[in-house]
Amino acid sequence: MHAERPWVFNRSARAKYSEEDYKLKSWTYIMETFFDHKQNIELQWGDKITNSCKSKSLKFKLDLHIAVLNDQEVVVDGMTAEVAKAATKRKIYGDKLKSILASKCHINNYLNTVPYITAEDIKRLKFPIMQIMGIFSSPCNMRSLRNDVEKLIDGLSLEEGLLEDLSLIYETSQIDPNDAIERIVEESHIKAFKPKFYYYSPGTIP
Repeated sequence: MHAERPWVFNRSARAKYSEEDYKLKSWTYIMETFFDHKQNIELQWGDKITNSCKSKSLKFKLDLHIAVLNDQEVVVDGMTAEVAKAATKRKIYGDKLKSILASKCHINNYLNTVPYITAEDIKRLKFPIMQIMGIFSSPCNMRSLRNDVEKLIDGLSLEEGLLEDLSLIYETSQIDPNDAIERIVEESHIKAFKPKFYYYSPGTIP
């Protein structure tokens, strides 16, 4: 972005930015580019209320939430994110509280969709929360730019892994594993003892 859109980081331009400008001019580009290759992950922007929160009449409007898809249907409201123009005490704690309460709602809704989830998988559930404050400043040198980019990629990669875990747990928790074992055994039994029938034409019966 520094190479392709340097004007975004101009100090005089940034002084005029609103919170929405910070989101659209930089973070939307970064997030959409990073998750572009994931067909089962959908980024939803723009002060939206997730279906999970709507079902509980909770009006938490999120700047961004990332949904996990299965057969093009949203199965998990996986991650919440809030964007602020600058880091202030009110925004830090206010946005964090909203994200935590929304995520709690998402967790409860998720648990209702995984009837055969195991106790071990419940302990593994992690719903990421992101808080974005401001924008990247112009790098002092290539080393500082590289370090910042590496930290950003590491953070987004961690979130991607957590979302993939939620997707995998969802898929594996739709079928009772005990029923699956019994069904395989029963099918094997039927195949092993399947009776054989012989058909004869009239006049050929011995």
